[in-house]
Amino acid sequence: MIKETTSAFWDWAVEVYSVDAVKSRLLAWQYDYDVVILELLYVLWLAHQGRVIGESDLLALHRRIRPWIDNVVLPLRQLRQQWTGDSGLGDHRSRLLMLELEAERQLAGLLQNPPMPDGSDAMVALTAAAQLDLWCAVLHIAIPEDEKQALLSELP
Repeated sequence: MIKETTSAFWDWAVEVYSVDAVKSRLLAWQYDYDVVILELLYVLWLAHQGRVIGESDLLALHRRIRPWIDNVVLPLRQLRQQWTGDSGLGDHRSRLLMLELEAERQLAGLLQNPPMPDGSDAMVALTAAAQLDLWCAVLHIAIPEDEKQALLSELP
């Protein structure tokens, strides 16, 4: 069940991220606001599924994934970015990109282990906009309202 859900989430995240406007905006947020793109996409995916994640679950989720991000994803990304201008390291940079992608796929699994609530216990389903607002508030990320609305309008 978790593997199927992780695959469904991963497939949705890849589809959403393939929209150029969404990708550009998310990469800017990653740089400007220190957003973990996959974490944000997971929160939006839950809303897309009619599921909800509350404040305490958001904090627990963030704490659970942060060590993986800090110790695996970010070092791979930073090294890959350092090697961007060096043409002699092109093959190694490509391998790092593949490792980074696999680390992100593993992060997708961490996001759902343990699985988040399915909304069946009388929680009111939040819209994607409300879920995004809550995520920003809980993690103290000050993304301007017009930026959030723009992202939501770009989602497939």
